[in-house]
Amino acid sequence: MNMGCTTSMFLPLTLMLMAYLADAEVRLTTSSTIPRTSELFKLTCSTTGTENVSWLKDGEFQSTCLVLSPSCYTLPSSPFKFSSDNDSKSSVLTITDVSMDSCGNFTCSDKSGNKDSVQVNVIHFNSDDLLQTIEPVQESSGTITVTTNCIFPNYVTIQWIKVQNGIDIGAIENYTQITENCKANCAGSPAVKIRTSFQHNEAKGKYITAAYKVVIKHWDVVEPITWTSQLYKIEVNTRMTSEGSDNKRSILTLFATVLGIKMIKSIHVW
Repeated sequence: MNMGCTTSMFLPLTLMLMAYLADAEVRLTTSSTIPRTSELFKLTCSTTGTENVSWLKDGEFQSTCLVLSPSCYTLPSSPFKFSSDNDSKSSVLTITDVSMDSCGNFTCSDKSGNKDSVQVNVIHFNSDDLLQTIEPVQESSGTITVTTNCIFPNYVTIQWIKVQNGIDIGAIENYTQITENCKANCAGSPAVKIRTSFQHNEAKGKYITAAYKVVIKHWDVVEPITWTSQLYKIEVNTRMTSEGSDNKRSILTLFATVLGIKMIKSIHVW
């Protein structure tokens, strides 16, 4: 047998196989852009090649999943679930309960060095969170303080509003706001607690009975965190009176306009 001929035949095939493996594409996709804590979140690794793929988080190995096989070999210490199947060249990493610890860089790669990475950040903001509140006793002056649980990222706005019978009657601007870092962090960036306060002065002259409402909105979350205080005697100021008069005047103007239009139409019909 001519060994030179055999070598010359296998060499091109080997080079073709190496080129094929090198040209394989590994792609990593996510089930959502930025997951919120307590949600379920999935990352899917797809390959066009035939090599098994490995999963890493922040450079640390988590699991190896076989191509066209249901088998994944996962470290016992890994907090993630991995799955694969016989019918596709893809595997799935599942985070069943997203937390601040879920933040990080996830990488999927094959043995030839083809890989893809995704940086996962999270949103930790729950509209149902119970706030820590401090209020003065009723019918007395004092500082009202509202403190949030840990929030991430710190993309929030705060509003203080005067409320009477469930209706907003005026915004408050002279409140304070400070932040305090939490131990929890996302890829090195700490979550924060926000403490906001307002000095209430119990009215001694003309007053209305009303409450204070605090609305905390996150830029990436639809539902705000809302809290409403107990009732206080709040001094009536010119602005509140004028706003009430303006509202009444607008209603009367609208009524008169509608009535006038109806009268004109009835005259034309007659």
